[in-house]
Amino acid sequence: MSNGTKNPGNENHFIRRTGIVLGLTALMAGVAAALFYTAGLILLAFAAILFAIILRSLGRWLNKYLKIPVRPATAIGAFLLFACGLATVLLSAPVIVEQSRQLTETLPRAIEQIRLNFIQYDWFTQALNSWEQANSGIMLLIGKSTTLVGSLFNLLSGLFLMFVLAVFIAVEPQPYICGMLQMIPPGYRDRFSEIFLKVGDSLRWWVLGTMISMVITGLLTVIGLTLMNVPLAILLAVVAGALTFIPTLGPIIAGIPAVAIAFTQDPTKALYVILLYIVIQTIEGNLLTPLIMQKTIRLPPALILFSQILFGIIFGFPGLALAIPLLSAAVIIIKMIYIEDALKEGGRMKSPAAMGVLCKKIKT
Repeated sequence: MSNGTKNPGNENHFIRRTGIVLGLTALMAGVAAALFYTAGLILLAFAAILFAIILRSLGRWLNKYLKIPVRPATAIGAFLLFACGLATVLLSAPVIVEQSRQLTETLPRAIEQIRLNFIQYDWFTQALNSWEQANSGIMLLIGKSTTLVGSLFNLLSGLFLMFVLAVFIAVEPQPYICGMLQMIPPGYRDRFSEIFLKVGDSLRWWVLGTMISMVITGLLTVIGLTLMNVPLAILLAVVAGALTFIPTLGPIIAGIPAVAIAFTQDPTKALYVILLYIVIQTIEGNLLTPLIMQKTIRLPPALILFSQILFGIIFGFPGLALAIPLLSAAVIIIKMIYIEDALKEGGRMKSPAAMGVLCKKIKT
């Protein structure tokens, strides 16, 4: 065959490969577009999974000590948790609402007073200009949250839907987990069962540890602010405890209104409030977190901060709040599939008992 003669086999091979590349590109673009437009729904589902982990753990605790089967124990635990939460909201709502109203009136005056006191200093003027430039980025970070929690109705309906989804998942997790495993090729199901177990255990300990840290941070904050006679101590403590869910950035955001309000009373008191928040975060970061989180995965601080900024920009405030559990799950998956299997073993690691362990665990 001469060099000028075309080979039909090569042409067909080239066309086939080009079609595959174009098909994969279109598929990736479609997946990216679907993730972008359904980001709120995906984050809502992930939040429901996290809450389901709490309910399932509560159900197992009731099963262990009260000898109630896990499924009804989980349903009872969900009802008790909902009742306790509703009672807490109803009892604290008058105080929180009133202090929220006072905060919206006091905080702008406090910020203006700080500006008037420090505007004479060049360093403050430069810092203020830098803040105004960075403010657009911060608004971008939280602006997309309006699609999910931009109004009180959306917030309450989203929380209610998350709770309902979590109850269904926690009471009967087997159809969801085993259904996902059925979509995986049989030869890889045992390995993915191991991954599901590892991710579930890590997220469970992270959620429980974070909840304990939130409660302790809130209690220490309300005690410290009350002893220093800082107004709105209960509301500021609730904010500090809630934002503990967001490491690194959360405590900084929570401390700003407390310091500003204390400054309106006495600049020295504002310094004491700063010291209080530093001491609380030191206790939480160096004592509580290592003790509580010892059974979950440890993440580098720079990676945590980067993931928070990235998820915050892409998904808004919900992404910022869920950045750490999402990152933890991603790190475990990458570590087990790529580092342990692809790099160290040159292929998947065979664990024939893993799927049986998983199915047995979720049945009980």
